[in-house]
Order: sequence, then C-alpha cells, then structure tokens
Amino acid sequence: MRTILDACGDGLTTTARAGKLMAGLLLLNFIVALPAAWALGSSLHDSLKTSRAGEGLRQGFDMGWYGEYQAAATGLEKTFRPTVMGAGAFLDNHEAWASGELWRGFAGLVAVGVLFALTWTFLLGGVLDRFIHPERPFSPARYFASCGRYAFRFYRLAALSIPFYYLVYKFFDWAYGKVDSLTRDITSESTLLIYSLGAVALTVFLLHLVQISFSYAKIAIVREERSSVVKAAWRGFRFVVAHPWPVLGLALGLGAVSLALLGVYSWLAPGPAQAGWVTVTLAFLAGQIYLGAKVFMKIWLLASQLSLYRQFTPAGNGERLSPEASGQEPLTAP
Repeated sequence: MRTILDACGDGLTTTARAGKLMAGLLLLNFIVALPAAWALGSSLHDSLKTSRAGEGLRQGFDMGWYGEYQAAATGLEKTFRPTVMGAGAFLDNHEAWASGELWRGFAGLVAVGVLFALTWTFLLGGVLDRFIHPERPFSPARYFASCGRYAFRFYRLAALSIPFYYLVYKFFDWAYGKVDSLTRDITSESTLLIYSLGAVALTVFLLHLVQISFSYAKIAIVREERSSVVKAAWRGFRFVVAHPWPVLGLALGLGAVSLALLGVYSWLAPGPAQAGWVTVTLAFLAGQIYLGAKVFMKIWLLASQLSLYRQFTPAGNGERLSPEASGQEPLTAP
C-alpha cells in the first residue's frame, strides 16, 4: 500500500508541476477534436434552423425531432445520440471501447479516433522525457524534439499491440456467444446478468492488461533508451507480471478517482435545456473543465506508473540504460 501511495503522490506532484505542458496538451486535444465537432455542430444548426424544434429543445430533448434528424442523417451525423450530452458521452465511449464497437462504427469517426490516438502517441514521448529529466529547462522546441525522437518507436509499439487487442475482442465475441447459448433456456434475468457481467468484466480486465503492459513498455523505451520495441513490450509485460498487486492497485486507485470525477460531472453537468448565451457558455465550460480533468488524470496515471517503475528498477545516479542501449552485452550468471 505504501508503494502505491508513494507512486500516486509522486505522480500527482510531477503532473501538478507541469502546468505549461498540461495546457499545451489540452489545447492540442481541443484542436484535434474541433473539425469533427464543427461539422456536426453545423449539421445540427442547419436542421434546427429549418424547424420549430429549437424552441422545444430548450425545455427538454425532443425525440420527435431526433427521429426526423436521424432518418436524414448520413456519415458523422449518425453518431449524434441523446447520450452525447453530459456524462453519457463518456459512458458511451467506454462501452464502445470494451465491446469493440468503437472500431466498427462510422468510418469517418473511426478515422478521427485513430488520428487522436496517433497524436497522443506522438505527444507521450515528450511527456515521458520531460518527467524523466525534470532538471532540463522546458521549451516547446525541446519538447517536440523529444516527441519526434521516440515517435517512430512508439508507433511500432502501437502496431505491435494491435494483434493483442484483436485477440481480446475476438474473445469477447466468443464469450458473448457462449453466454447466449448457455442462457438461451434460462428465464431468470439475474442469472443472465451475472453471466453477461462476467464476460464483460473479463474482457475489460484483458484490455487493461494489454493497455497497462504497453504503457510500461513506453516507459522502458524512454527511461532505458530501448531501441527494440519487442524487447520493450516483453519488459513491460514482465514488469506487470512480476509486480501485479502494486500495478493493479495503482490502476484501480486512480480509476476510482476518475469514476468519482465522472460522478461529480454527471451530477453537475447542465442538461440540454439551456437557453441564452450565458447558460450555453456555462454548459460548454463545464464540459471543457471535465475534459481538462480527464487529460490531467491520463498524465497523472502515466507519471505514477513511471514512479512505480522507478521504485522496482532503481537507476542509481541518473537513469540507467539497457544493455542494448549502452552497447554492452547483458551480464549473465556463470
């Protein structure tokens, strides 16, 4: 427990001190999402401009207008649902990620998601380098140079992770089919719910196992200057297996904080019944504050994972290099 708390505390301190970095990441996050949001917003504006539904939507969501809009919707417009408002959008995204539907939807939206993932993959190299070498003065030029230095290795690592995610999603399809066949003649809804939750829980666990293992692989690449992404992935997986309780405890602890933030946002988030620039602006700002909190949590988790990795792989004076990075042969027992 002490190890986990130390990692969380160290990660929180590191993230809180990186104010300029956090502001830049939030701005880039906003820029990547802006084109899709602008296109969908223009479509909604055009639809409401030619109907009387706009006045009704100030009082609550109008399912009649929504049905008409969806009937004529194409492409990105089909992704608009009542659940995109408030906390529902984040719950939708998590459900789609866990079931694999995230990659089976509208191709344009998948492309936006891939672009977002590629952008974050590029940026994380600079984030890790900044956290590993806090003594170096921060500047955009130095940060993006670090991003570029590790980008190709991180992209190769991402490509290496694809088959593992694919296998997990195939397992989910098989498990859900198995649940369907086992519960076909069962009339108890509680039994069906238990089977379904079991399949989903195991799938989510496996997805997080892959995700966490490759997160520690990124840390190994930057901290130890590893050039082989296969060896880095193996290093990350071995670290997770060798220290399961601290790794799991850290993930669950910060996951609980994220759920608490989502609960607060769900409680405070304005609904669709907003009229006037003041309330609309407040609703927009509330959403942006929560998005900022999500970015903060993402970086806090990464900084805490780095701290945990350091605790179990001490570097002594300065960050140690792997044998392949230092050009030396690894030491073996006689």
